[in-house]
Order: sequence, then C-alpha cells, then structure tokens
Amino acid sequence: MSETGPRRFRYAPVLTATVLTVLILWLVGSVADVVMLLFIGVLLAIYLDALAAALRRHLRVAARLAFPAALAASIAAVALLFTILVPPVVTQTQQLLKLLPQYTELWQHTFESFVQRIPALADVVHPQQSIVLALYDQLATAVQGVLPKLFLGVHVLINVFSVAVMAIYLALSPDTYTGMLESLVPPARRPFVHHILRELGDTLRAYIVGQLLTMTVLGILTAIGLYILGVPYALTFGVFSGVAAIVPFFGTLLSTT
Repeated sequence: MSETGPRRFRYAPVLTATVLTVLILWLVGSVADVVMLLFIGVLLAIYLDALAAALRRHLRVAARLAFPAALAASIAAVALLFTILVPPVVTQTQQLLKLLPQYTELWQHTFESFVQRIPALADVVHPQQSIVLALYDQLATAVQGVLPKLFLGVHVLINVFSVAVMAIYLALSPDTYTGMLESLVPPARRPFVHHILRELGDTLRAYIVGQLLTMTVLGILTAIGLYILGVPYALTFGVFSGVAAIVPFFGTLLSTT
C-alpha cells in the first residue's frame, strides 16, 4: 500500500483569483460613473415609455406622437418646476445659511442646559466642548468641498446630455438593446431571458411611478404642514423632504427628522 505524501498547496489558483478580483474591483471603480449614468438613462427611458403608454391608453394619442408628446410634457414640467421652485428655494436657502450659526449656538446652549440637569452626563460631556458647533464646522467644511464639484457646469451639462441621449435611444428602440442582451445566452434560454427582462421593466416602471408619487406627496405635505405651523423656510424644507425621499429607507427617515 503506497503512502501518499502531504498535498502541496497550489498558489497559482489563489494568486490568479486575487489578481482577477483586484482587476475587477479596479474596473468597476473606473467605470462606476459611466454605469451610474447608464442606470439613470435606463430609468428615464422606462419613465418616458410609461408616460407614452399612458398617453396612448388614456388620451388616445397616436403611437407615433405619443413619445414626442411625453418628452415635450416632461421637459415642460421640469422647466415649470424650476421656474416656480428654484428662485424661492435658493433665496430661502441663502437666508437659512446666514442664520444657521445662530441656530447652532441656540442648540449648543440647549444641549448644555440639558447636560447640567443630568449630573451623570456632566462627567462624560464637558460644557467647554461645543459639540454642535464642531458638527457645524465639519458640515460647512464638507459643503465647501462638495459645492465646487457639484457646480462644474461643463461636466454637469455633459452628463445631462449623455443621460438624455441614452434615455431617448433606449425608449425609442428598447427591443434592439434587449435583443443584444438576449443574444448573449444560448437560444434555448432566450425566451426565459426575454421574460425576465420584461418583468424587470414592469417592476422598474412601477417603482419609478411609486417613487415619484411618494416624493411629490411627501414634499407637498411637508411644505404645507410647516407653513401652517408657521415654520420659516417651509418651501425649502418641503423640497428637501421630497428630494431626500429618493434614497431608499434612510431618505424618508432623514427628510422627516
């Protein structure tokens, strides 16, 4: 009976897997912006297709006119919203930023009085530590670093143009691109893949409609409620609540705090 020696550890598969993992992560990080723009374009294309289908179904718009009408209506709605909301929101935001240091000092005094009422917290938090002001300074520093990147006009315009072009092409001829994906699988599996892609499209369409309704209702109700309560900058907080709701789970929680 022959004795077998200890098995040798094969370094080649582990090294290959490690190198491939690093390369894949590097590739994903390099094209993350492009993938995000493509995903936004797909969502916008699904929205335009759903709006065109609604125009054909409910308003009896001709098929060849439904998509241009949906595109024109969307552009007009966005332009109207920007015209109505952007000037007052910008004005209120500027006023809020000017008053924010006063609010932080008030919050700091309130926090210090709360600490003084509870002796156990006095040993942990010292009155000299301006926690709220420190948070405000960090937030201001972060905003100062983010704003220049957000308002790079040329970069933003290129991204918007790219997303718009991708969305229009995807909405006009979705079968071309889904057919390309289906061609990557064996012919026997293509009906199943076609069914999966159709289900994904229906699910994303329902998600977009529900998300837009949620953002709109939450923003309007927040602005109206704060206005009735006499809270200043109600419109700004309402817009922020509606926009923040786009983030799953945490967006709604953040917008209502």
